Amino acid sequence: FKKSKKNIVFVIADDNLLYNECIWNPILEKLCSNSNIDFLPIAASKYAYANQYLKKLNMVSAKRALDSEDFKFDLRILDFCIRTIKNEKRLKLFISHTKKDEDGYGEKTAKLFRDTIYSSTKFEAFFDANTIPNGSDFGKVIEKNARNSLLLILNSDNYSSRDWCQREIYYARKNDCPYVVVDLINNTVSRLFPYIGNAPCIRYNNNIDYIIWTLLKTALNCYYEKEFLNYIVKIDRKSTRLNSSHSPQS
Repeated sequence: FKKSKKNIVFVIADDNLLYNECIWNPILEKLCSNSNIDFLPIAASKYAYANQYLKKLNMVSAKRALDSEDFKFDLRILDFCIRTIKNEKRLKLFISHTKKDEDGYGEKTAKLFRDTIYSSTKFEAFFDANTIPNGSDFGKVIEKNARNSLLLILNSDNYSSRDWCQREIYYARKNDCPYVVVDLINNTVSRLFPYIGNAPCIRYNNNIDYIIWTLLKTALNCYYEKEFLNYIVKIDRKSTRLNSSHSPQS
């Protein structure tokens, strides 16, 4: 564990663990006391909360883990991994959309995403109509939240032509924020905003859980790769300095 910057351990709290606490409790105690370890208990037994080291923690239920059609379990796992890497208490999903579609499809779908996020997940949702306090600087609030969130781009017919939608993408790209594009196009888009490219694109078909799962998977890959590349650069620089200090003086 000391060789890694951070470690994630998933503890499967099944009947075997609970019936053999003399073996497992010393391990759980070490996990709890190690600051370099973040561990997530997964309740695979109805008696999981009886364990003295696990009962104080909010466990993930294993009931849905084997259901390939249900993404709730996967979302909990991805959420935990991302928060561990980012040292964040709660993830925020920025729902980037336009209200200017002739059929109102973008705004209507954005509200569905917002309601699903608040009712079925543990994430925050940034939805400008409800989130920006009265009297606040609209632009500053948008920029602050766009650069500190995972971005859901609801790409409807008039999305790419809207100035604020373009700014939201720009702020997110500028700050290396992960994002996915949700295809809501019904008719014709005169021209796509070029910054919208180079990201997963998903056709919307009432598949909100899958879209959020794709966003979190994209975010985890993005954050982990960034940390890993920074680590490689750091090691390479350290190695270069050591080699330079031992080279013959001219």
